[in-house]
Amino acid sequence: MTKETKQQLIQRLQHTADAYMKAVSTSEADALEFRRDQYGLTEAEFAQILGIQLSQYSETIHGQRRLPVKSVVRAIAIGVLPEPLLFGRIKACTRPVMTCAFLPINSDVQEAAA
Repeated sequence: MTKETKQQLIQRLQHTADAYMKAVSTSEADALEFRRDQYGLTEAEFAQILGIQLSQYSETIHGQRRLPVKSVVRAIAIGVLPEPLLFGRIKACTRPVMTCAFLPINSDVQEAAA
């Protein structure tokens, strides 16, 4: 096996970072609609799979609300890109990553974690 050169490493990491930034710049609605279209499902069918009402799904794809956390987990499980769904939900903290990186930004959750 050939060892990766430093230049190859840099190029690979830049490519990975670029791909991540593209995923993060995708909106939650676009990520959901892309996967729904790929599966050939109606909005009502997709909402049912996500465990929410059609009205909630409609509000989500029109930017009026965020997808509930339980629905985010379900969406990721069926192949929706996780980055657009999680962007802005991860709490910034100074504790070790394993203890708080995935806490939603929510005052009662933050108080409970403190």
